[in-house]
Amino acid sequence: MSRSLLELAHTAAPILGLTVLCLAHAAFCRGRRNSEGLNGLVWAGWAGVLGVASVEFFLWFRGVPLPGVLASALLVDFPVYALLAYGYANFFNLGESSVRVRIYRELVQAGGRGLDRRDLLDRYDEEAMFRARLVRLVAAGDLEKTGGRYRLGQVRLLWVARIIFALQRMVLGRAG
Repeated sequence: MSRSLLELAHTAAPILGLTVLCLAHAAFCRGRRNSEGLNGLVWAGWAGVLGVASVEFFLWFRGVPLPGVLASALLVDFPVYALLAYGYANFFNLGESSVRVRIYRELVQAGGRGLDRRDLLDRYDEEAMFRARLVRLVAAGDLEKTGGRYRLGQVRLLWVARIIFALQRMVLGRAG
């Protein structure tokens, strides 16, 4: 395989992964309108990993030695994909978690009647936001509530957090 084709494949792998992530996330959100977008983001992220892996498999199939494919995948392609996916996830969450954006959205949905200060405070005081977040985490299975105490449920997002913190330490020298 020529050097330029090999370089193109390594450039394309993370971009293909990001493309698969975006398409899978859009399909999930459109197919399950009432579900949390974050759940779809996790599944779409794994679909993007498969997109990157398919390029690596293609390279190996085309005769690139397996140690070279594994080294480039682990040292370059997957970390670059992870950073692109992290950027996409933060872009997506910007509209979901930003209080300002959420207030704008609620005011648009309220139409001409608007919302008074009490309505806004009911939706956005810290205690209410904390309670709502706990309810979402329990409903998604990420936390379990027994006897008034919360414990970790599914650990799917824990692995995502560990990877992100490791990347932050690697790139920034500290975890955010």
